[in-house]
Amino acid sequence: MKNILITIAVVVLMGCGESQESVLFPAAKTVNGIEYSGTYILDVFKNGRTITLELKPDGSFAGKPEDDSDLTLIDNWEENIIIGSWKVEGELLVCQGITERSSEKIGIKFNINTGKLNSYSCDGEEMPINDVIPDGEDGIYIKKN
Repeated sequence: MKNILITIAVVVLMGCGESQESVLFPAAKTVNGIEYSGTYILDVFKNGRTITLELKPDGSFAGKPEDDSDLTLIDNWEENIIIGSWKVEGELLVCQGITERSSEKIGIKFNINTGKLNSYSCDGEEMPINDVIPDGEDGIYIKKN
């Protein structure tokens, strides 16, 4: 029953959000002949928390936080699917969305050439990336599957 409700909510939210998001981010199937849609994995924190981003060819995306650790930047982290849109700005791939359950605005920017996370924001507040970079690493990197 819970899965059915989540599926219905995602379909409704995506249907409602397309008109608004298309104004912000026009459809971005390819940029300079490069296809950026696909699945990306972002290891956000030292404790292994990850976000799986599914970038669709129409410029929309869905993000699913995965992990059951104690660190919570978003209420009900594991149940908060992020729905939004993406675009390429210069060397950055920019994802902006809203969490399904708590309606928080999430922003994720990473370098399209290196995969290095540039910024992560929640409700307009930049999260301190340097505080969560694993020891011995020069940054946090997103990986495309």
